[in-house]
Amino acid sequence: MLNLNHLGDDVEKAHDGKDPVEPLKELLSSEHTSVNNFEHCLETPAAADLHTVSAACREIHGLNVQLLSERLSFLGVEPRKNTDLWHSFLELISTTTSMFGEEAILNELRKHEMSLYNDYQAGLDKLDGEELLLLQAQLIPNQVKVLELLGAIKTEDAEGVSKPSFPLNLNWA
Repeated sequence: MLNLNHLGDDVEKAHDGKDPVEPLKELLSSEHTSVNNFEHCLETPAAADLHTVSAACREIHGLNVQLLSERLSFLGVEPRKNTDLWHSFLELISTTTSMFGEEAILNELRKHEMSLYNDYQAGLDKLDGEELLLLQAQLIPNQVKVLELLGAIKTEDAEGVSKPSFPLNLNWA
């Protein structure tokens, strides 16, 4: 794991006027939501491949929570331990799964994970210094892994033909 806490003794000077705290707190909140979402998927009856992917994605998001929490602590901010803001999202996943099946849960997960990916992309403009390095070197690549894992799950269309659950098309601007 890349430890960035030793870089830049003068935090104010290293940020060139940009305050990294709020963007990092927002990303941490979204990462907690992702951990909770994938934990909930593991508790929901689903195909083995969804459970396997959910476990891997939960682990990746857990690492991102740790990285963001460590960075916020270094900046003198007590990181939030967890979020209950997305409890209704978890209920939606459960209801969606029971009513519409596994493809529906994959679509909901995809929406959230693509939203988080877009938040990371937006962070490229909001952060600099060590926080930008953290985003580029670890957080965005980890998020891409999650999207690739979700994209690898095959579902069947109406004719019973196996297809990727969603196409992965990331713009690397």
